This record gives sequence, C-alpha cells and structure tokens, in this order.
Amino acid sequence: MRGEGAILRTRDGNTFMERYHPDASLAPRDTVARAIDSEMKKRNDTYVLLDVTHLNPERVRQRFPNIHETCLGFGIDITRQPIPVVPAAHYVCGGLSANSWGETSVPGLFVAGECACSGLHGANRLASNSLLEALVFADRAAQRVAVLKPPSGDFVPRSPASFESPDENIIKTAAEVREKLRRAMWDYAGIVRSDAGLAEAGKILVGLRKSAVKFGHRLSVSCQEASNLLTVARLVVACAQRRPESRGLHYNKDRPHQDDRFRKDTIISREELEASDTGSD
Repeated sequence: MRGEGAILRTRDGNTFMERYHPDASLAPRDTVARAIDSEMKKRNDTYVLLDVTHLNPERVRQRFPNIHETCLGFGIDITRQPIPVVPAAHYVCGGLSANSWGETSVPGLFVAGECACSGLHGANRLASNSLLEALVFADRAAQRVAVLKPPSGDFVPRSPASFESPDENIIKTAAEVREKLRRAMWDYAGIVRSDAGLAEAGKILVGLRKSAVKFGHRLSVSCQEASNLLTVARLVVACAQRRPESRGLHYNKDRPHQDDRFRKDTIISREELEASDTGSD
C-alpha cells in the first residue's frame, strides 16, 4: 500500500517518516519498521496509522480488495479511515545452511524457502526473492532428489525408547513456555535490539529450556512446537550476539554501524549452541 501512495501517520494524524528517511513512507521495510517502533515507544502507543484516504476510493477498492474487505470486518472503511498498523514478522532471513541444490549437511535432507539459508538474500530480503527461494530452489531440490541413489540396506528410523501422552500440567507448561518465549523475543530480540536486551533474552531462554526438559518425547503438538520454537529462538539470539554491528534487518542500537568483519552469514551449530548454554549456566 505504501508503494501505491499510502502515508504513515502517528495517531494524532501527523506524518513522521520524513524524519527517518529521505523517501519518507516509501523507505525500505526495515527502516519503516524501526521508525514505527520508535514512534510507538516515544508516544506509548500500540499502533500507528496507514492512510490511503487521499487516494481515489474506487482505485483503492480495486487495488486492495482483500485488505478492504478485511478492514470492513473490523468496522474500518479504508477509503474513509486510516488503518491501525504495527510491524510484524514478514519473512525469515536465515535457516538451515544449504547449497544451490537445497542440500544441507545432513545426507538426504533438503530445504527450500524460509527454512533455508541459501545466500540469496543478504542482510535484507529484496522484494519477490521469496518466489526465487520457494519456486526455483524447490524445483532444483526435486531434480536432485530424483537422481539420488536409495540408501543401501534396510533403513530403520531411530526413535525414542518410549512415548508418553502429556497430562494437563505438561500441556499447561508448554503453553506457558510458548507465551514467555514469544514475549521475550518481541521485547529483547525483535525490531530494535541491544547488548543488554540480547543478554536478557539469553537468560530467559536458558530458564525456559529447563522447563521444556519436562516435555521429553511426549506425543503432543503443543510440546513439540514449544520445543522447536525454543531451539530456533536460542539460535536467533546466539547469532545476534555474535554479530556486534547493525546490518539490514539486524539492528543493534548499541552498535548502529556496519563492521566489515561480519559481512558474511553467521552460522552456528547445535554443538556450539549447547556449549554456550553450558557456559551460561
């Protein structure tokens, strides 16, 4: 909508993007996200406004039918009223390290899309690069899989010694871990980071990991999802702490400039993560 001419405003109707970037409301999405975050914190607001009321109403309805219909469901006519907006996760720039065929370091494991770190994006994903990831790399991975030789011998998948169904207390713990994890990552490892904030996030995640040990191998979507989210969160924080600079989507207010020592991707293994946890304990 910004590309069509939408203008960002604070809740009192004033524009603000011109103070953050010469392109104002057409600034890159990471700059816009940080600017919105800054204005919300300064004013103690929970949102800013995205305004298209100055544009041709019929053009707006034709160009953005889904947004128009969704907002009407909330009682907002976007041709007459500005839209309350906040920054949100848009695309994951990172994931499992893979080559140009989608192959990881684990034989037979292929990745494509947001779960892959292919080297296509750099520090800030370009528009439509998600299609390149999802379509081109998926096709290349399928081509490589099609010519793979099957493993020799009988394949016997590894499985835990036993499975248990979770009781209500375990399910409640999983929900609590997930909520505390969500809050910690938003507060300390989100749009604008700091050295102290990342350290605090790391401490919280270590504590949540101790709670997640109770999940064991229980056959529960909530337990396994909470465990997986916790692993990804720990990797995000560990990588951010290893990058004492600001570059693209990673912005640390204590280190606002780029450092040429960190021009390449930050890659961390499970073993390194476990070792860092042991050190923090």
